[in-house]
This record gives sequence, C-alpha cells and structure tokens, in this order.
Amino acid sequence: MATPVTNARASPRPRRTDDKEQEQDWRSEYRKLHSLRRADFTEVEALKKKKALAEMEVVNLQRQMSERDTNEAGGEKASGGTNLKERLEVVALRTARRVRKATPNREGLRGTSRREEEPNAKHGCNDRASFIEEQTKLLKMLRKSSLEQICKEAGLKPGKVDEMIEEIVQFRVKNALGRKEGKEPVEVVDVESSHNESTSGGDEASAEL
Repeated sequence: MATPVTNARASPRPRRTDDKEQEQDWRSEYRKLHSLRRADFTEVEALKKKKALAEMEVVNLQRQMSERDTNEAGGEKASGGTNLKERLEVVALRTARRVRKATPNREGLRGTSRREEEPNAKHGCNDRASFIEEQTKLLKMLRKSSLEQICKEAGLKPGKVDEMIEEIVQFRVKNALGRKEGKEPVEVVDVESSHNESTSGGDEASAEL
C-alpha cells in the first residue's frame, strides 16, 4: 500500500515557537524603554545640577552688587581699615610730589628791630614743630613700600622705617620752611630766658641813659 504524501507548506507552525518570538520582542522593547528612562533620569539630574549652579551664581552676583553699592555709599564715611590707609598713602604720595615751597617772613626785606624779630622767631619755631609733628604722624601710618617710593622720588636713600621717616621729614621741612645746613633737631625756644634777656637788655639801656 502506498502512503499518502503530505504537503509541508500546508502544515501549521507550532504555537510555542510564536510565543517565544513574541516574548523576545517584548523583552527587547522593554530593555529599550528602560534604557530611555535611565537616559531621561540622567538628563533630569544634570539639569537640576545646572539649575542649582545658576541659582548660586545669581545669589553671589546679587551679594557682590549689594556690597559694591554699600561700599560706594559709605565710602566717604568709612573710617579705619585698608581703604583709609590706601587713601592716606595716596595723599602722602601727592604731597611728596608737590611739596610746598614757602618760607616764613618773606613779606619784605625791611629791617626789623630785636623786639619784632623775637616773636617772629618764636612763631617760626612753633610752625616748624607743628609741621614736623604733622608729617611724622602722617608718615608713620604708611607702609614701608610707600616710604621707599617717597624716598626714591625725593632722591633719598631708603633704609629702615624710622630712618626713612626722619629723612623724609627733614627733606620736607627744608623745602617747606626754608633750607638749613645739616640735620638739625626741632628748635625749642625757652620763653623765660628770652624774656629775661630782653628785660636785662632794657635795664642796661636805662642804666646807660
């Protein structure tokens, strides 16, 4: 007997094979969605960090602007601190560049008596002492670098702080109150001795008469 020949094309495919292929498709799709979700989370975190950095930068800029406005508003009323010291240094440097050249008793060349010369000498001595005291206080508030710069501009030799202050004061005294030979300390006039000398001189003159 001959067996019937079956057609392979007409035979149905097994159902299990279709289910496995569909399951693999679903898994691959799930993996894609999961990877996309991770990428979205990563992007969101990066955006959050950028936002936080931008907010911090805005806060810093606002603080800097407020500090700048405060410094500009209270610049004229500021007392003490680095700003005042820098201003004093600028003033001192300007003073060194343009030292006043004025000597006392330059009104004329007329002769003066002894009684007229004594008050003028005392007044000049007081001016000299006050000028030296003022310049010394001003120079002691400066830094060493500023003192060295003043010495260079005045043609003086830089050295220790006290020595530079003394040299600068002597230099300014010579230029402002008249040039004198050598370094001389502040002249102090004894009022009582001057008064006694004038009295004795008057007595001698009356005795001769």
